Amino acid sequence: DFANRSELLPELKELLESQHIVIPPLRSRAEDIPALVRYATTRARETGRSKALGADPQVLSLFRQWVWPGNAEDLLLVTAQAAIACKADVISLTDLPETFIRQVPPE
Repeated sequence: DFANRSELLPELKELLESQHIVIPPLRSRAEDIPALVRYATTRARETGRSKALGADPQVLSLFRQWVWPGNAEDLLLVTAQAAIACKADVISLTDLPETFIRQVPPE
């Protein structure tokens, strides 16, 4: 734990301990989902594991409706897995991991 290191100045330690950053869950920040999907697909492309450029509107709609219990980390993982499975330029519903699809309630 960085804040417990004895080398920190007492003032800095006090400042760090007094600051509380609240980040709302991803389910209440649906407007962030397209940017996070772009980030994950870009990373998959840069590492040579995918040629996907993004996700189709159906995928983005599904992602916006999902509660994302693991927040952005879950979204990034699902998107990266789908990007790797994707054989086209755009991630479709059929590219989504089976483990994710099993959790999504039918419409």
